[in-house]
Amino acid sequence: MLGIVAFYDRTWNDHLTSSFGYSMYDVGNSAGQAADAMKRGHYALANLLHHPTSNLTYGLEAQYGKRQNKGDGQIVGGNLIESFDDFRVQFSIKFAFGAKLGGES
Repeated sequence: MLGIVAFYDRTWNDHLTSSFGYSMYDVGNSAGQAADAMKRGHYALANLLHHPTSNLTYGLEAQYGKRQNKGDGQIVGGNLIESFDDFRVQFSIKFAFGAKLGGES
């Protein structure tokens, strides 16, 4: 097995940040594994986040994933074993609530 992960965080200015990332997982499949066993996976993302105040963050993120199977392209039992691609766009918002309990800190 081999796994690779790399991420980069970027601050554009006082109110905008981004993260860019990639990961990959590779399996040395054995002869006894089924054709639909996972062989390789890829995942990548990029986002742009806005921080208008210290307790509010929102933004968009694009994500891409790919799964490759051991028997990619083979027909097994009348079924085609394929790889799969997945693309997503996500909107997130975070509000950080704060409260003090007790005395001064």
